[in-house]
Amino acid sequence: MTPRLPVTYVVGSSHSGSTLIAFLADQHPLIASVGETAIKRRIRREGRASEQRCSCGHRLDACPFWQSVFEDVSATGITLSTTRWRTDYRFEHPWLDALLTRETSWLAWREGRRWATRHLPVLRRRTARIDRANVAFIRAVLKRRRARVFLDTTKLLTRLTYLLETPELDVQVVRLVRDVRGFAASAQRRGESVTGATTVWLNDQAAIERVLAQWPGVRQTLVRYEDFCEAPQATLRRLWEFCGVAPIEPSTTVVAGEHHVLGNSMRMGATITVRLDDSWRRRLSPDDERKVLAIAGPLNERLGYHAT
Repeated sequence: MTPRLPVTYVVGSSHSGSTLIAFLADQHPLIASVGETAIKRRIRREGRASEQRCSCGHRLDACPFWQSVFEDVSATGITLSTTRWRTDYRFEHPWLDALLTRETSWLAWREGRRWATRHLPVLRRRTARIDRANVAFIRAVLKRRRARVFLDTTKLLTRLTYLLETPELDVQVVRLVRDVRGFAASAQRRGESVTGATTVWLNDQAAIERVLAQWPGVRQTLVRYEDFCEAPQATLRRLWEFCGVAPIEPSTTVVAGEHHVLGNSMRMGATITVRLDDSWRRRLSPDDERKVLAIAGPLNERLGYHAT
């Protein structure tokens, strides 16, 4: 019997440090991380997927690492390329995505969709194809990196539920969290509503808690973005131990070009350095902070973040 492939999945809200974790954790020779496992759908719809660059600096269609992964997966009979990301469970069509794969905090809706994608013939076949593509993809990355554990920082809860149900994968979960005030301030900087962002964070975290509670046998650990930035070496050692690999002496600065990471635009920097972003302390007005904590304060407190 073929051993299951070890996967450590990072689940959480966006803009919470997952790309930073991908780079830093990928230092370990037995850990392989490519950050997110597909080019963003908006970029794919616009026909710009081939133009995207790996953190090594090459376009994906010219990156030796990505081309070797595509070839390995395609050799199994599954087409994978810069324009055909068969590893993404989400539908490209907006209406189908909204109905069947978009993130939602409504547990009953999640359960209904989960049943449909595993039992309705057309959806079941589609899900099975994507399952096979992910197994082939993870195996190819581990082979090319000569690593033992695949670290997936895609973050999406829906993707996690599919991977947990894939028998060829041995999945454990890192729950990555960030103080809701930092999340809201980051959204505000991008022109979004503070209260709207806070509601998104609350729904994300509530849904993650509900889903993880359904998998009590799955190993789980909590990593706070702030702890990671304030004590990166200790956090990395704990993360590597959780992944089942012997800790090494970690560096807090990474040369981006030595890795093959997709995701946040920070991947294109020359060097990736750990730096805590706590600018919410000056960005959020006292009134905005009160609004944020009125919406999500109790859950934020339960995650270890105290009102100041």
